[in-house]
Amino acid sequence: MPGYYRAVPPGQKAIRPSRRLTIILALTRGSPAETLITGPSESRHTCHSHSSMPDTNLSHDHQPIRIENSAQNLGSREKPTLSWVNDNLLNNTSENRMVNTLDTKKIVSQDEWLEARKHLLTQEKEFTRLRDRLSQQRRELPWVKVAKNYLFAGPRGKETLTDLFEGRSQLLVYHFMFAPDWEEGCRSCSFWADGFNAISVHVNHRDVTMVAISRAPIEKLEAFKRRMGWNFKWLSSGSNDFNYDYQVSFTPEALENKVEYNYAKQQTDSTDMPGVSVFYRDRQGDIFHTYSAYSRGIDILNPAYNYLDLVPKGRDEAELEWPMAWLRYHDQYESK
Repeated sequence: MPGYYRAVPPGQKAIRPSRRLTIILALTRGSPAETLITGPSESRHTCHSHSSMPDTNLSHDHQPIRIENSAQNLGSREKPTLSWVNDNLLNNTSENRMVNTLDTKKIVSQDEWLEARKHLLTQEKEFTRLRDRLSQQRRELPWVKVAKNYLFAGPRGKETLTDLFEGRSQLLVYHFMFAPDWEEGCRSCSFWADGFNAISVHVNHRDVTMVAISRAPIEKLEAFKRRMGWNFKWLSSGSNDFNYDYQVSFTPEALENKVEYNYAKQQTDSTDMPGVSVFYRDRQGDIFHTYSAYSRGIDILNPAYNYLDLVPKGRDEAELEWPMAWLRYHDQYESK
């Protein structure tokens, strides 16, 4: 992901991140070189307060932290390590961000390009295998039984958490930032939600129901959904504790101190934050919470960003005041 990452200055103490990680670099086996990985970062979502969630491990430009033995918990017999794709990336790193080197890019023959591409492919395959193992570990996490009877406001009236499954056994919930007193949904969450429309029919055929949930009244949600041209199901949790229980909303009293977000105590002035939660319903009708991710943990769920990661300029956000300063609602861009 070009644009954000720089090596930790020499002598800075290595910090061991949690197991819930966002891996940003290609993989090689057995390399003794310094490894880089992102720990839990501040949210990329920029509604109302783009710098409202400072992070104790990363600076605002999402500086990676150096760690030791990065593959220690991956459960593989031959444990891979993380490293840069090649030394040129490190050589092109400034003090604060990756430098755009498009104007001085090395031009090679087709054969030289093919050799470099095959080398990168080897590392991409390692990344894929590591991601598969991490996904398996995610699925193997223990579950917590949901004890509360949440009641949501939907487009067709009141619905329980059980109702949201629509007869399926798995439920994906996107925690969309839309506080009751806001007139529009979060701009960054809207960027994520622009990729939701066509997903439902596919995940439905894998025994999964997907919904978005916010604290704003259902009337505001429906109006904003019509404006954006979305068709996914969106419910209001404004009359229950759902958002608070899953640590994406905070009371004014809680905001006077540090709040629990992304599995750490952090200071914020935002009443609502983004995330995704997963639930399972067994044959007896019991519901279990199986997984939640927040902040950069939901980065992989944005298809546009993943496509931008393929192009020469990447996300092209290094020169901006904050990473998503360029972002608009999809109906507010000027023509390009």
